[in-house]
Amino acid sequence: VALAAFHHYKQDPFASEVLGVSKDLSAFLDLFLKGETLYGSWFDREREWEEAAKKNPDNLLVIYYEDLKQNGMESMKKFATFLGTSSDPDFLQSVYDTCTIEEVKKRKTTPFDNILLRKGVVGDWRSNFTESDNEKFDQVYKEKMKDSKLKIRFV
Repeated sequence: VALAAFHHYKQDPFASEVLGVSKDLSAFLDLFLKGETLYGSWFDREREWEEAAKKNPDNLLVIYYEDLKQNGMESMKKFATFLGTSSDPDFLQSVYDTCTIEEVKKRKTTPFDNILLRKGVVGDWRSNFTESDNEKFDQVYKEKMKDSKLKIRFV
């Protein structure tokens, strides 16, 4: 999320020019970890959504992008059950195929789509974070998310 936000802010004229968002990933990460970016603390948002999902299990479904990428059809079955829609394997495969990052990119209609749609690669942060960045993130994550039951994986 930090890497995606960095690239998003870097390309968004409002974020990069008006708010002066850093073009340096390590400097941006420092702000991200302190919750001093455009949308505030990612950690706070995750915990708020976790609490909301706990209180409203019939209205909020927690799905992890990593699960979609690693076992898409299993996630699609969860979506179908949650939404009360068809669980026909052909239908679910069609929906899954239509929603891949590659297919969505083919349907871009505005320049803003280029800001929102990047790689969609799980674990791409590894090729961008320095060892120091990774250590800082891990330390803050462990502290801020210590009471969380979310199963966020950094694969």
